[in-house]
Amino acid sequence: MKNILKIKNKKYNVLIAPIHFFYTDKYGSELLWAYKIFNKIKAREFINTQGIVFEIIGKNNTDKLIYRGVTDKQYFYSLVDVARFLFFYTRKGLFFGREKKIDILHHILPFSINNTFNPLFFLWGSKIKKVIGPIQASLDYNEKNLSNNTAEDIFGQKKQNFSIYFQKIFSSVFKFLSSRTLKRADRIIVINNVARECLKKENIDERKILVIPPGIDIDKFNYTNFRNKSREILELITVGYLFERKGIELIIKAMREVVCGNKKIILKIVGDGPQRKSLEKLVGELKLKDFVIFEGFIPNEKIQEYYQRAHIFVSMSRSESWGQMYLEAMACGLPIITTKNNGSNEIIKDNEFGYLVEQEDYNTLAEKVLYLSENQDVIRTFGEKARREVEDKYDWDKTIIPKYLDIYNELLKK
Repeated sequence: MKNILKIKNKKYNVLIAPIHFFYTDKYGSELLWAYKIFNKIKAREFINTQGIVFEIIGKNNTDKLIYRGVTDKQYFYSLVDVARFLFFYTRKGLFFGREKKIDILHHILPFSINNTFNPLFFLWGSKIKKVIGPIQASLDYNEKNLSNNTAEDIFGQKKQNFSIYFQKIFSSVFKFLSSRTLKRADRIIVINNVARECLKKENIDERKILVIPPGIDIDKFNYTNFRNKSREILELITVGYLFERKGIELIIKAMREVVCGNKKIILKIVGDGPQRKSLEKLVGELKLKDFVIFEGFIPNEKIQEYYQRAHIFVSMSRSESWGQMYLEAMACGLPIITTKNNGSNEIIKDNEFGYLVEQEDYNTLAEKVLYLSENQDVIRTFGEKARREVEDKYDWDKTIIPKYLDIYNELLKK
C-alpha cells in the first residue's frame, strides 16, 4: 500500500466519534470491533487518532467503562438522554473544531440505519472528510418478534413502555437525521453485501459504499492441529449470549439424537443470559446432564482457550448480521456447523470448512455431528481450510486495517 501520509511526513488528525457505550475488549462482535479499529488505527505512526467524542458516565459491576455518545433506538430512553447527547456532541464538536485541525471524522460504531445520526456531520463543512462504519444490516428476528410494548436490545435485555413509545414518536425524526448523516458521508464502510444492499435501498450513492468485514487477531486465536487434541471425547462448542435468537435449545435437542448414536460426544455452552435457567431445565428433562456443560460468561481475552480445546463449533442462530464467533473458531482450526443466515452465508463455505443447515433443522445438525465423529480426518481437513481462510481474508493487521488506511489516504489525497 502506498502511504500518502508517510510521503508528506506529517501527522493527520483523525477524530473517532463515537466508539460505543462499552469501550472494552472483554466482549465480542461490534463492541470488540470498535475497540480494535480505534486502537489499531491509533497505533499507526503517521495518524494522530483522537478518540475524544465519548464520555465516561460510570462503571458497571464488571468494571467495563461505559461511554455515552450515540443516537440509537437501542439506547435512548428519554428526552433527557437526547438533550444531554446533543449538548455533549455540540460542545465537544465546536471545541475541537476550533482547537484542532481535524482532517477526517470517522463515526465507527454503532450506526443503525434509519435510527442513528451524528451531529458533527452537520456542524462541520466539506473540508473535513467524513467516514461512517463498519455498518451492519439490522437483525430481522427481533423485528418479527416484537410484542405490544417490549423489545430486546443487543444483550437480550427487555425494554418496555416509555422507551418503545419514545422510539415510535421520534422515529421519523431519527430516520431523517440518519439519512442526512449518511448522505453527508464521503465513504461508508459496511461489513458485508447484505448491509450494502440495505444502504442502496435507502438511495445512498453506491460509489461511496465499501465492503470491509470485521477482522480477527491471528496471533491470539492460534491454530491447534486436530491431531494434538484429545481423542477420547469429541467436544462441541457453542458461544453466545443465551437468549431466544441464538437457538441454543435447538442444539440441546440435537444433542439428544447425537448421544443416542455416540456417547463420547459432549457440548460446552459458553455464555450467559436470560435463557440459561430454562436451558438448564431442558437439559435435565432430556437427561443430558452428563453431556451438556454450561461454562457461563467467559471474557473475550480467554475465549480462545475454549476454542482450542474443542473439536467442532456448532450454532443454530436464528439471525446474525455477522458471525465473529465463526471467525474465532475457524482461526483455531474448528469446522463450523451453523444455520443459514446473513452472517454465516458470507463466511462459511458449505462442505469446504463446515456445513450450513436450514433454520430450525436440528436433526440435520445432529446428522452432521455424527458424520464428523465417524470421519475425523474430515474434521482435520476442514479445520486446516478454515484457518487458511481466516489468514487470507480476516487478519486485522495484514488485511483489514490497511483497507481503512487506504480510504483515509484516498480522501486526504483528494
